[in-house]
Amino acid sequence: MLYFLSFLFFFFQTEGKISVENQWIRNAGKGMNTAFFADVKNISSKTDTLFKVASSLAKLVQIHETYEENGMMGMREVGNLEIKSGQTLQLKPRSYHVMLIGLKKDLKEDQIGEVTLFFKHAGAVKVKAKVKNMIK
Repeated sequence: MLYFLSFLFFFFQTEGKISVENQWIRNAGKGMNTAFFADVKNISSKTDTLFKVASSLAKLVQIHETYEENGMMGMREVGNLEIKSGQTLQLKPRSYHVMLIGLKKDLKEDQIGEVTLFFKHAGAVKVKAKVKNMIK
């Protein structure tokens, strides 16, 4: 019986696991917009969905994508991003990213900021990220 309970604990423990690596935030001044970038890995046994983001750093926080239309680049909000089991979602410049709109304070290089990612199965995942200069 103990082995069976241990197996169940291990099986259910792997559900809803998300790993966030290589996270960073582009530096910007108060009132400006910036972005959070990271590699988000689904290490669970089933597909999970990033459906919401939050941070006290900005007035508004959204999941965005960069797109090209008629030779023009733009950004737009996306509702959900699905991550299949074993896959990695790259939040990176000129692709999917988390927009921090209307910064409440300056974000200077080497400071640490926090962003919370909300997943359908994994729940809320708080991430600390270093502020970096994108040009370097």
